[in-house]
Amino acid sequence: MTHFKIYKFIEENLPDFNPENEQDIIKAEKLLKAESKLNNSFTINEIEVYISELKNPSTHFKEILNISVINHIFSGKNIDDIVHLKPDLSKIKNEDLEIFKENFTTKAKEFLSEKIRKNRWQNLIYFQKYYSDFLSADALDFYKNILHDKNQIIIEKIENSSILNNIIHNYPFAIDRKYYELQSTIDSFEFDDDILKINNSIARNQKTHINNKIVLGKILIAINYFRSEDDTTKNVIKENQKIAKDWVNVKRGFFTNIIYHIVNFFNPDSSKKKLVFAVSILVWLVFLSVIIYFAYVDYKLAIAIITSTLLLVLIGNNIHKSYYENKKHANTEEIVIKFTGSFLIYVVQRILWFIFVPSVLLYVYESLKIGKFPLAFFIIVGSIIYQLYKKYKN
Repeated sequence: MTHFKIYKFIEENLPDFNPENEQDIIKAEKLLKAESKLNNSFTINEIEVYISELKNPSTHFKEILNISVINHIFSGKNIDDIVHLKPDLSKIKNEDLEIFKENFTTKAKEFLSEKIRKNRWQNLIYFQKYYSDFLSADALDFYKNILHDKNQIIIEKIENSSILNNIIHNYPFAIDRKYYELQSTIDSFEFDDDILKINNSIARNQKTHINNKIVLGKILIAINYFRSEDDTTKNVIKENQKIAKDWVNVKRGFFTNIIYHIVNFFNPDSSKKKLVFAVSILVWLVFLSVIIYFAYVDYKLAIAIITSTLLLVLIGNNIHKSYYENKKHANTEEIVIKFTGSFLIYVVQRILWFIFVPSVLLYVYESLKIGKFPLAFFIIVGSIIYQLYKKYKN
């Protein structure tokens, strides 16, 4: 108990005391001896024992330094993997632990900084779970501030970067689920506000290029591993997972991959000459196809195809928005580029429409022409409409 009283006396009278600094130890010894003469608070023998232990901590903190992980960190040795096993602290006195924390602070900061710099989040999760009792308040504040700063970097990059792929290369922790799990392991209330700010920043900047959306989706999915105790935060994170997966999976699957490449090719930020050339070819092919249909194919089938295309454009009017919503296209060239890209997206997303609808329209036309009512067609359409109604109602 005397050791703890001496420790508290030094803490109160030398707030910047560093037990690893020899000059600080000399100052503490002089101050303690002066206090001993004035108030008899401590004996000279108690002071000398305490100072000796400060100079040679391994002799006093033997039980603590028997813990391999703590010993390695305290000795400045490299430690690649944290043993995920809770150490037995039953033999360690509380006052000894408090004193050791102060001696351990500098080494703890060095260890935490190194692991954060190397993105060793799983190691830090294990350390937080099993060895956080050895962190002083100073070391813990230092730890939290680094993570707050990293969260702020994520927000700044989302707000100010036009190419978010750089986040993955330069700040990989932004899409690392273990990074967010660590924060909730340390203190979910402490980082709750940071997580909401990241989420809100993504919401404000979601109208962006498709490549940026993939990165934003990865961040949202990683955030899902932050275990919040706040119901509002939990609900916000949960509600955003579906849209996040949609953004991330935009390149998966045959048709979605085609759409992804169409959007990238018909991006108004790309080479103007290349885009105008491509648009010219597409417009010419469409024009040529219409002429061929009317010249060599039954005009009724051609009308059915054109009608189904117009219906498709009307029904899918907003389909392209998720791919081109980052730009306001001011000039004619960009409008043409956007229209061509959107048209190709319609075709890819509704390829079966182009195959099936013209034939159905022709069937309905021929049936009505000869006085037959296409009952089967309307039964099928009615069934589809009913299923869609149930789906959207739920």
